[in-house]
Amino acid sequence: MVKGFYLISIAFIVLIAILYGWQYLWYPEGETVYEQIGHLPVIPSLDDAGPGEAGKMIRDGYDYFVHTDTVLPEYVGNQLSCASCHADGGTGPSINLVGVNNMFPQYNSRSGTEIVLEDRIQQCFERSMSGVAPEKDSYPMKAMVAYIQYISKNVPPEMKSRPWAQNVAIKTTLPEPNIDNGRVIYARACVACHGLNGEGGGFGPNAGPALWGDGSFNIGAGMGRIRTIAGYIQKYMPKVQMGLYTPGNLTTQEAVDLAAYILSHPRPDRPNPQAKTVPGATDWSVDWPKAEQPDDIAYFNKVMLEQGLDRKADTLPWYTAFYERFVKQKEVK
Repeated sequence: MVKGFYLISIAFIVLIAILYGWQYLWYPEGETVYEQIGHLPVIPSLDDAGPGEAGKMIRDGYDYFVHTDTVLPEYVGNQLSCASCHADGGTGPSINLVGVNNMFPQYNSRSGTEIVLEDRIQQCFERSMSGVAPEKDSYPMKAMVAYIQYISKNVPPEMKSRPWAQNVAIKTTLPEPNIDNGRVIYARACVACHGLNGEGGGFGPNAGPALWGDGSFNIGAGMGRIRTIAGYIQKYMPKVQMGLYTPGNLTTQEAVDLAAYILSHPRPDRPNPQAKTVPGATDWSVDWPKAEQPDDIAYFNKVMLEQGLDRKADTLPWYTAFYERFVKQKEVK
């Protein structure tokens, strides 16, 4: 009799846990999103930006940065914002931007030219947000630059290195991906925030951006490269504990499996022409014109095509031109 009572009690407790307590298994209270990064200078508060036009521009820059797709829809062709990759308004550890203004001008191998900060922001609009770049002298561009300069005001102008900002890309040899395992990891650790079909805006505590489809970044974005997205996943995802997965605890193999699964889905080839009037479609094959392309470039550029590498694809690492070889070819078939 007593034994039966205990069994019934245990079953009742389990039922309550299933009905009401599952969210605490996935999102334990007090779980930190990231480990605190060291050496980060003090970030000034937006409240101290001042009441005048300069202060307003800084605060507007913050809004443009965090809510890009809603406050600047004429420039954005998907559902992403700057903060989709640069967390906490660019002040957190996830691709931190504090002091990045000191890094410009700099040589950019993707364009084969020296660029300034405004150029780099324009690239993000065209690629990560799959839209149209604001003009350099436009108010939105000036506001975003003013915001970045403001959060960087405590970084000495002569300081060019940023120890608090890590390059997320995986540098070592990438293991062969198990896309089926990536699908399993996505279902267990990502679907709550990024949606069942990668559409974003899930039901988790940190509803995330779209990871594939029309609402996501196009293939010209840095996240379209397997080393970058796998490294980002390994360092920062999931933001909070999801079952057995905690922030930053995925192995390289698991991160690559998940990245390959995400990048195996269709996404925009180029900026959305409906974002604003676009003078012709952007052709990403002109990227890295000086044959400086990384080995995980998502597509064949003109240099590679001239070398006939598209006809020798079987000799290339699996991650070279991954999107073009494993996604676009499937679409054609």
